[in-house]
Amino acid sequence: MFDLVLENEKGQQIKLTNNNDYAITDMDGLNPPSASIVTSETSLFDGAKFVSSKTETRQLDIAIAIQRNAEENRIALYNVVRTKQYIKVSYKNGRRDVFIEGYVSDFNIDYFAQMQEATISILCPEPYFKDAEEIIAGVNLIIAKFTFPFAIEATKKVTLGEYEEVLEANVVNDGDVESGMVIEIHANGEVKNPVIYNRETTEFFGLDIELEQGDSVYINTTVGQKSVQLFRDAEYINIFNYIKQYSTWLQLAQGDNIFTYEADEDTTSNMDVTFTYRHLYQGV
Repeated sequence: MFDLVLENEKGQQIKLTNNNDYAITDMDGLNPPSASIVTSETSLFDGAKFVSSKTETRQLDIAIAIQRNAEENRIALYNVVRTKQYIKVSYKNGRRDVFIEGYVSDFNIDYFAQMQEATISILCPEPYFKDAEEIIAGVNLIIAKFTFPFAIEATKKVTLGEYEEVLEANVVNDGDVESGMVIEIHANGEVKNPVIYNRETTEFFGLDIELEQGDSVYINTTVGQKSVQLFRDAEYINIFNYIKQYSTWLQLAQGDNIFTYEADEDTTSNMDVTFTYRHLYQGV
C-alpha cells in the first residue's frame, strides 16, 4: 500500500489514494533513473575506456481512473495539475516517505471511456526522490554532564555542563546517493575568514570575509542551486566573490562524513555551524 499526493506551486493539494473519487491504475517512474555512460574506443585493448556518467531526468506517468462524478472530479484535477507548471509528488509506503518535484509535461483525459481515465506525465529535472524529513546536524560546544531526574545534597556542587571546543560534526547520509546541503555559519562575535573542512577528503570551503556578531552565512552546495549568502541587518547579500581560492562545494558521501571548521585570529569559538540536508533515494 502507498499514499500519493499532488501539490502545485500555490500549495493546493489533491490526494489520489484512499480517495473514493480516484483510483491509480498504473504508475511508471518509481524505479531508479537511467544513466548515460560515455566511453571512448581505443585500439590498444578490447572494449572501451570509461569517460563519464550522468543520471538522466526522471519521467513520472500516473494513470488515474475517475470513479464517480466525472465532470466534478475531472475539474478538481485541473485545479491542481496544470500543464507546464510546477508539481510536487509526495509518495509514502511502508519504508519511505519521500517527494519529488517536477513539471507537468502532458495531461490527457479519455473522455469517452465508460470510466474516464486521466494520464498525467511529469518531468523531474532532479531525478532523485527526497526524504520528507529535513535533517539538521550541528556542532555543539556544550557537553552535557547529567540527565534528569537527579537529586543532590545542598552542600554539593554538580557541573550541569561544560564548555569545550569540540570542533567537528559527524553528518550521516543514509540515502542512496551523494547529496548537497546547506551549511550555516552563525557568528556569535567577530569571525575572520571561516573555513569548513571535510576531514576524510581534506576538501574545504572557505570565505575571505570578516563576519560581525549576529551575521549568518548560508552556503548551499546542492547541484543546480549553489550559492553563498550573507544575512546581515535583515538583508540577504550575495557573497559569491568572497569564496576562498581552491574551495570545493562540499558534498555528503554515503555514510559518515566528518566536518571540522576554523577561523583566523582565535575567532573560531565565535562560530556556530549547522548542516541541513535531506537523504536522496534512487527509487521507492
